[in-house]
Amino acid sequence: MCIRDRFLICPTVYPEPGGKVILESLYCGSPVICADTGGSPEYNKHGVTGFCCERYSEYIDAINKIDTISATDCNSWIRDNHSFEAIKPKYLEYFETLHKYNKEQSFWKL
Repeated sequence: MCIRDRFLICPTVYPEPGGKVILESLYCGSPVICADTGGSPEYNKHGVTGFCCERYSEYIDAINKIDTISATDCNSWIRDNHSFEAIKPKYLEYFETLHKYNKEQSFWKL
């Protein structure tokens, strides 16, 4: 069981493809304050599960408003959008597209 912390702040300047620590925090119901670069905004829905910031002043504002974010909303949003059940259809569609493409025109001939 995960005990909810007040929030996670993840001000990475590296445009990483997506920090898994953000997912972990949201599953625990802890809102996230992160940079608005890379994959972070894909996981952290601005104003719903936390805040995505660019400037120092935005981080300060986000810290002051963090109590407006609901732990239940954090957990629900991440489960609805990034759980195995949510992403499974996306992967199946992707692989079906590859399979269909390969049957119609050989990938290896390109």
